Order: sequence, then C-alpha cells, then structure tokens
Amino acid sequence: MSLFENMASKVNLTKRNLIMPLILSESLHQDSGTSLVTIPVSALVEEIQKIVNMGITNIMIYGIPKFRNILGTEAWNPRGIVQSGLNVLRRNFGNSIKVLADVCVCQYNLSGHCGTIDKSGTDIDNDASISNMNKIALTLAESGADIVAPSSMMDGQVLSIKNCLRENGFHKVKIMSFAAKTASSLYSPFRSAAFSNFQMNHKINKSKYQVSAGNLREILTEIQLDLNEGADIVMIKPSLAAADIIMEARRRFCCPLAVQNVSGEYLMMKIASERGLIDQDEWMLAYLIGMKRAGAELIMSYNLDRIIPHLG
Repeated sequence: MSLFENMASKVNLTKRNLIMPLILSESLHQDSGTSLVTIPVSALVEEIQKIVNMGITNIMIYGIPKFRNILGTEAWNPRGIVQSGLNVLRRNFGNSIKVLADVCVCQYNLSGHCGTIDKSGTDIDNDASISNMNKIALTLAESGADIVAPSSMMDGQVLSIKNCLRENGFHKVKIMSFAAKTASSLYSPFRSAAFSNFQMNHKINKSKYQVSAGNLREILTEIQLDLNEGADIVMIKPSLAAADIIMEARRRFCCPLAVQNVSGEYLMMKIASERGLIDQDEWMLAYLIGMKRAGAELIMSYNLDRIIPHLG
C-alpha cells in the first residue's frame, strides 16, 4: 500500500465520497482563461464513460446557455442544456450513475444574480425567484436528475421545491441544499467561464443573500432552516476555510454533509503546482482527507482524475 493509499484508508476516504462536476455549454467557443473545462452535450457520453471507468458514479451537472434573458428562462427550458444532458445520461447510463443538477438562474439571466431582480432593478424578488426555482427543479426531475441542488440561497426555496416535486410525483428525488454558501471571490473563475460569451459590465455582489463567512451562528441557522424544510443533503462552500463549520454541523445535525472545492480554490492549487511551488497530487489528497476527517461525506472538486488511483 502506498503512502497516499494508507493516508486515505485511515479516514475511510473512497471513490464513493467523491462528486465530479461537469460544466455543459451550448457555446462553440469557451475560452474564459480560467482553465475550467466546458463540454458540449455531444461529448457528454464519452466524458461520463471516462469518469465511470475511474470508479466515480456521482456526477454534478452545471449548464451554460448560448442565449440569456432577464428572467433566465433557459434554466427551466425542458430542452435546455442541462435537461438535454440529463436525458442523454439516462438513455446511455440508466441508473448506474447518480446525477445531481444545479438549480439556479445566475448563468442564464442578464444580471448574473442567483435570483430574479425586482422592479427596482437593484434587489432580489425572493418570491418570484422561488417560483422560478420550482420550475427549474421540476424540469430537472422530469429529465432524470436524482438530486436537485438549489444553490441560489433564496429564503424558503427548499420547502417550496420539496412541495413542488411531491405534488408532481417525484417523491424519490432528493434535495442537496447549498445552505452554507458563503459570499466569496473564490467563485469568480466559474463566473468568468459562465459569462465568457457574454459581456458583464459590473462586478456581482451577492452578499445580500449569501451568508457571511464570519458569522458561524448565521451559517448554522441557515443549515437548520433548510433541514427543517426538508433538505436531504447540505452543501458547505467554499471549503478550505470551513473545517470548523463542517465539524460543528456534523456535531449538531444528523444529515449527510457535502463540500465543494470551488473554482477559485481549485485554480489556486493548479497555478501553484504549474509554477512548481507545490505538489498537486499530494496537496489534493491532503485536501480530500482533511474534508473527510472534518466530517464531510461527499466532496466535489474539479481535479479528481489524478487522485483516483490512490483510492479504494
């Protein structure tokens, strides 16, 4: 057993703990300068087969549409980018993989915000946003998602989505709530990739609805609220500075916890490795082990293929 394998075995870190994120894009040209790989639906089967061959069966799907409008209606288009991808996956892989799908409008609207802008043009209309989240979640469930993942941080979204799914007969579809999504610049590379075919004229400040990293009580309250509303899994992100949140959530709540190595965290590691400052494989494995040791059951990262050979 190698040193890496021995380290992973001590915290029972296995491939079952991992989620591979994929970004589907309708645009022909995706050069955001972020090194985040986007793929068309036409390449999805080949890409998923590679992932399955590595032993990973948890897949998270994000979408980047070619066209946007004020409301972001492509997010709930039954023939939208993610919905089309889900249909392809179900036809080709059946139930051999578990597919999670993002529920948000930030890649689909003109503002880049996670909710619907109200008539003032400056604030989020929470009720209108929730109505749209219901539409997104329903089309994703209809297209074959096992888990819908509302990441918009709208108040009451989990309960509303839960009721919507039940009313339409989707009792087995789970909800992974991004309950502890703290406001951070570490999401910027993903936003750059999402808007690489669209000129944004302003920086996006989401601190009004994403939680503050400095307020542990508020973060734990958000988790409790979403669990009360029916969340099956709780996502905590960004993750590098969140070990205390993960540990406290594990102590307080009886639920599966997920974390994400977000785009900014991933790229800091990648750039440092390319410059010869760190060992990419060693750091990545240490990160995965640290998240598992803190109490995370599911860990999502863009850089898993190099680590898989070291895991059982």
